[in-house]
Amino acid sequence: MKKPLLIVLAVAAAATVLWMRPPAPPQDEVVSISPADTAGVRRFWTHYRTATRLRLSGRLDAAAAAYEAALALDDRHEDALYYLGNVQRDRGDVAAAEAAWLRLAEINPNSARAYHQLGNLYLCRRTAKELDPVKAEDYFRRALALNKEETGPVLRLGEVALVRGDLDAAADYLAAVLATNHWSVEATFLSGYLAWKQGDAARAGALFAQALHRPDRTMPVPGEGDTRGAGPMTDGPVGCSLFQPVLGRLAHLSDGAEADPWYHNLDSLLTNTRNTIAGASPY
Repeated sequence: MKKPLLIVLAVAAAATVLWMRPPAPPQDEVVSISPADTAGVRRFWTHYRTATRLRLSGRLDAAAAAYEAALALDDRHEDALYYLGNVQRDRGDVAAAEAAWLRLAEINPNSARAYHQLGNLYLCRRTAKELDPVKAEDYFRRALALNKEETGPVLRLGEVALVRGDLDAAADYLAAVLATNHWSVEATFLSGYLAWKQGDAARAGALFAQALHRPDRTMPVPGEGDTRGAGPMTDGPVGCSLFQPVLGRLAHLSDGAEADPWYHNLDSLLTNTRNTIAGASPY
């Protein structure tokens, strides 16, 4: 048999073996428990799947306990840490959520989702006293550096800039979001606010009307962090609870709504937020 034919047959045989070999498990399903500890691996997956089922059904206390039981067996499992953070945040335990995501970032410094959630933790808060725009900006920048294709961190950086009163930076971030995702309700509405601040009532009104006509204005914006897996940290059509007093009601407006009172409300919200942050600062 000629040598080239032998090579072809060898390559074909190797390809057949590779084709028949079962695919490797997805990276997010790999556990760091020793393969020899089969019972431990089984217990881990039992706890993890139970936690997932409880999380999806909204039983957050039980889900948190099940994720912690899984992590007691494998404290380096990234998905378990990520979802534990989400569940703890939705339970209102901010410190536990932060600890889970910081642990995830420690294990995997390239985890954009950990940094994104940490940014949300410092920006998307119920009260202005809890905000830390400096930390939020730092974490969103890290998330963006790791995943430049995702518009979520860019939108959040625009919102951070609004909170800090840097309207030029906010305009740049929001324009970048709309260049990639022209359906973004938040970016459209907030861009209208910037036009309103500049005295361009016509453009502000046009962007406000566009936001109302977006087909997805009743849906969460794309992003990270929903406990149930359907969208970001949200109470309504927008992802950041800081803006809920204004943006959260967009879905209920009729097409004839006027832009001016809504942008007045947003302006007051941002002014009060800045004043609260300044008053809470020790510097």
